[in-house]
Amino acid sequence: MAYFSKAIIAFLFVIYLITLVESQTQPQSQPQSQPQSQPQSQPQSQQQSQTQSQSQVNCPATSSISSNEPTRKYIVTLDSSSDKASHYEMLKQCYNKTVVNNPNARTTSSTCKDVSFGVLNCYIGQFRPSDASSLSQQPGVQSVEADSIFTIVSPYYRNNARGNGPNVLKFPLDIQLNIDHNQKPKDNNHNQNAQHNHNDNSRTKPTETSDESSIIPAPSVAAFRNRRPRVTTTTQPATTTKPATTSAPTTTPISSGSCSNYATEASAPGNLDRIDQQSSTLDGTYSYPNDAGSGVDVYVIDTGIYPGNQEFGNRVGNGVFYCSGCTSSADDNGHGTNVAGIIGGSTYGVAKQCNLIPVKVCDASGSCQNSDIISGLSWAANQHSSSSAKKSVINMSLSGGTSSALNNAVQSCIDQGMHVAVAAGNAGANACNYSPSSAPNAIAVGATDNSAAITSFSNYGSCVNIFAPGSGITAAGNSGPSALSTYSGTSQASPHVAGTVALLISNSGNVPPSQMVTNLDNLATQNAVTGNIHGSPNRFLRVPHC
Repeated sequence: MAYFSKAIIAFLFVIYLITLVESQTQPQSQPQSQPQSQPQSQPQSQQQSQTQSQSQVNCPATSSISSNEPTRKYIVTLDSSSDKASHYEMLKQCYNKTVVNNPNARTTSSTCKDVSFGVLNCYIGQFRPSDASSLSQQPGVQSVEADSIFTIVSPYYRNNARGNGPNVLKFPLDIQLNIDHNQKPKDNNHNQNAQHNHNDNSRTKPTETSDESSIIPAPSVAAFRNRRPRVTTTTQPATTTKPATTSAPTTTPISSGSCSNYATEASAPGNLDRIDQQSSTLDGTYSYPNDAGSGVDVYVIDTGIYPGNQEFGNRVGNGVFYCSGCTSSADDNGHGTNVAGIIGGSTYGVAKQCNLIPVKVCDASGSCQNSDIISGLSWAANQHSSSSAKKSVINMSLSGGTSSALNNAVQSCIDQGMHVAVAAGNAGANACNYSPSSAPNAIAVGATDNSAAITSFSNYGSCVNIFAPGSGITAAGNSGPSALSTYSGTSQASPHVAGTVALLISNSGNVPPSQMVTNLDNLATQNAVTGNIHGSPNRFLRVPHC
């Protein structure tokens, strides 16, 4: 019994000790648990919130490429049905970039420029190639295309005695071709990195050298294909064909039927004499409608226009320049002034009363950035939209590698009712492998010599719509009020067509661009072009006639 009592006392003593220990440790454990639990729960809630925010805008995973990777300029085209506002918010949250809707804005590491117009949703910005690749995977992105170099497409020119400077200059014609990863690679690349300095058969190649005549290698990463299945408007230049046109009679009159409505220029330049008649025997005159393109605005996407040349009177309007590295809108090359002179010069021009609007996108060397060209088209399209008359023609005497972004911009201009004439290019190759000549509804123009034979340098094929004079074409120069310059190239063929479109608009009224192409085809002299035209339509330009 005594043993049992001692055991009970020992048990109760142990219970007492346990209770005493718990009472002493309880106040200390509470403060420790609170600081540990609250700081841990707060960061977890913040991380969940951030994760939810990022998932809402679909930010891509962190790139494995170093942040020191240099940036490049890219042209991003969105699907026409995409939510542009949501996409721009994604750019802000995921790429730390703000998009500004200012045509004069400069792209920076944090600022992109919106160049959208019509149905075209497009912006230009600077990205690391790895970021551009991830951007191409975002919903609503049609293409992400690296900026590339285009060039004015005249092999060379000769200044006449009334102009200043050297008598003969070599003209650079080196095209940096854009690799478009929105199309399938081709085994036959048509030697696209070869020298494209072709010369007219009837002239002697200049002997002077130029620092600008070296080939600029194409970028290793020029565009990123959006790999998700989607329906896009991206063209496939290797198989591009222009919409077929017929020679069926058009409901729009293309001649007045009375020569009293026409003027005649005596002792006309041979190129003008050649396009006002079907006969290959020239009569020395140029007959054209009295309206002469009056009231029609022709936007010259080029090196600018020298407005002081007497060929233009007071018809050169206020233009704009989107030329990277250029400091003014002055034509410091001469190419744009010559092109404008062919379109609307008073003596050497097709449409002698049209308005000429310079859109400078090419520098003094004749080099043009694709992003600047698209910016220029955007400006011209907005000017057209704000015009009450809406009688607008665009001439693009430049060329480069296939660019879905540029072709889409050209198409957006056409969709707004603008007529777009473009040079076929001077590579002596398939025009479908170049832009803007591969733009399906642009009027691509090949070049002929004085005898209506295709020149050795002219591009050709199903993407060519029509041929026009492009050999030794004299028109206004940029060195003084009476200066003249002589160029050869599809650059000179295209403005003949732009001027003819201006004549048709002022003489017969404006029509949709597709109808204008039909009108040009119906006016054209059929089967007049000689030489190997490589499947091109055999149509030679003719102006409206009585």
